[in-house]
Amino acid sequence: MGERVKEAKVRIKDKTFLIKGRCVGSVKSFPYQEDGYPHFKFRIVVKNLENGRWTWFYFYGSYAEFEKGKTELTKEDLVIAFKCFLEDCLAVLDYPDVDDFANAFGYDKPSIVLKVYKACERALRKAKKLGLEEDEIYDLINEIIEKENEDRIYDLVIA
Repeated sequence: MGERVKEAKVRIKDKTFLIKGRCVGSVKSFPYQEDGYPHFKFRIVVKNLENGRWTWFYFYGSYAEFEKGKTELTKEDLVIAFKCFLEDCLAVLDYPDVDDFANAFGYDKPSIVLKVYKACERALRKAKKLGLEEDEIYDLINEIIEKENEDRIYDLVIA
């Protein structure tokens, strides 16, 4: 595991990003879920260093990390947070119809599925604000997953 930091410069495919994260408090459970377990909430800022565009999103640590008091993210954690953000984008790209989205992810409560679906749509708009095209989102996430499966996330970190 890497050192605890507040930012990481990463190169994924042909894109370079500066990813920053800070703990902004804790929550009783994940958004749109009532799991009853507390989590630390992090505000993640991503800047595309190729075009200067940036965006932000919230990322939530695990309950186990909450119990350990982990309020800072490693460089690898920041890459994983970015991957989670991109996965939210993929959910809407892969299932553009809200009913298909609900079926794919097992939602049966319309009020919850609409909130989650809209949150994923917001993530996609934010990714596009970074200057990412849909095919690039797929490429970026595939590269991160490949490195993650090889236990080599650190290879993406350049500073």
